[in-house]
Amino acid sequence: MSKRRRRASSFEVEFREQFAPVLEPRGFSPVVLHSCISPEVLWRRGADWIGASFDERDRFLDLNVGHLHWFRDVMPRVVIRDRLREIAGRELAAALKENDVERAFGLLAGDFDQIWSRYLDLPEKPPGPGSAANDRYRKEYFSALGPAVTEEEILRLQEPS
Repeated sequence: MSKRRRRASSFEVEFREQFAPVLEPRGFSPVVLHSCISPEVLWRRGADWIGASFDERDRFLDLNVGHLHWFRDVMPRVVIRDRLREIAGRELAAALKENDVERAFGLLAGDFDQIWSRYLDLPEKPPGPGSAANDRYRKEYFSALGPAVTEEEILRLQEPS
């Protein structure tokens, strides 16, 4: 008995159309993980990940650049410890804040090399204090953030269950 393949969402198709021509020549490959909660779209080059999800109902865009980590949740979950907001220019930051998928994709794809260079120049740093308004959220998030996902775990998660 063969397993049925999941149909790609319109968000995934749009991401692939916008970013495959940008990411593939730079050595990134799409990754599908099974048996865990993960971003809707994942691309990887070594330890560096790009992930994206879009919640149609809430109109919430989650676009991340960083390393893949375990995250304590009701079932196995991985997240990208996001660094994009630290390096995004003013226009991209505004598009992300406004959850404007088309504009955010266009800005990231059009300025990818400069944004990626800024990401690579960022020193890895432990979580620091945020604003008072975000402090509770940050504490909860970082208390649930686990270690980086290992290569062996990634290989295991890529196998359909």
